[in-house]
Amino acid sequence: MKFRTLIVLMSFAFSTKAQHAYFSSLNQNLLSVNPAFAGTNKQLRVQAITGTTGMPKYGGRDVQSYYAGIDCLAKKYSGFGLSFSTSTYGEVLKRTQADFSYSLHFTAKNKIKIVHAYQVSYFEYKYDQTKLNFGEYKLNPHDAFAWGPEVPRVIYKRNADFSTGLLVYGKKFYAGITLLSLTQPDEGVIGVSKRPLTQIYQGRYRFLSEIKFNIDLYGLGKLQKEYKINKNGYSSRAVRESFIQYGTYLNYKTLSVHFAHQLNEISDYDAFIAGIALNGKGFKMGCNTKINYSTHLSNYEFYELYLQYAFGRNKKADKEIPDDTIRLID
Repeated sequence: MKFRTLIVLMSFAFSTKAQHAYFSSLNQNLLSVNPAFAGTNKQLRVQAITGTTGMPKYGGRDVQSYYAGIDCLAKKYSGFGLSFSTSTYGEVLKRTQADFSYSLHFTAKNKIKIVHAYQVSYFEYKYDQTKLNFGEYKLNPHDAFAWGPEVPRVIYKRNADFSTGLLVYGKKFYAGITLLSLTQPDEGVIGVSKRPLTQIYQGRYRFLSEIKFNIDLYGLGKLQKEYKINKNGYSSRAVRESFIQYGTYLNYKTLSVHFAHQLNEISDYDAFIAGIALNGKGFKMGCNTKINYSTHLSNYEFYELYLQYAFGRNKKADKEIPDDTIRLID
């Protein structure tokens, strides 16, 4: 009985890996998409976002994710950023991560900006096995027969991570690449489970330059490298979370509408994304929802709300860009 319970717990732990929180409004969690965004707004920028993902039909799979970030530019050449994110999987697994980003800004000909950045992260996983839900059967945390003294009831895993990013942008476009988890630290709460090296490619281009109406087209690709663990005859393969997303923002004065399509490595999770946002002088707030069109996951839910504010815009920037213009990197 104890061996069977341990196998179930190990399987659950590996199937609920949560390396990086994902949000669909890509302009609202910039430091987790690419640390090179630190300082691109030139002023102090604060972002916050919360998201909920779940499949109520199956129970116990709800995921709550939060992100908060702040960044600024110092002396025109150095950008700094601090970000914090957390994800909870029901009551069983919680991931918390804090990041420090440092970016170097260069100006090429034709006012093209090139930014190279580094990010140092510290993360913690808390795995509470007493919160596992097996339907009608309820685990008793005080049942020594079910758990045994050799099976920890609450497990913590802490480690550091390192990432880097490169960004090139101009008045109407940006393009970048991010390499996450360069050192592939161990994040396993039961056994060894290294973070896979993750590549994120992002790009965005603005059509039309009118103040009242313009269109942004963007693309985002996330690729993860598979790895294997072989120890004492045990073999494991990481769950890949690769996807491609493309979409558009339709901007009219202070209103922005977001539409996107996401293609996942596992086609059952392909989805449409829709959202709306209001933009003011240095201020933005909005919401997004995901519509999953897989038959057997018809009850899939995804919602997120975000808020952003930029402090201390200088007068020169306000003269160059009218208040009712949607900024590309805001």
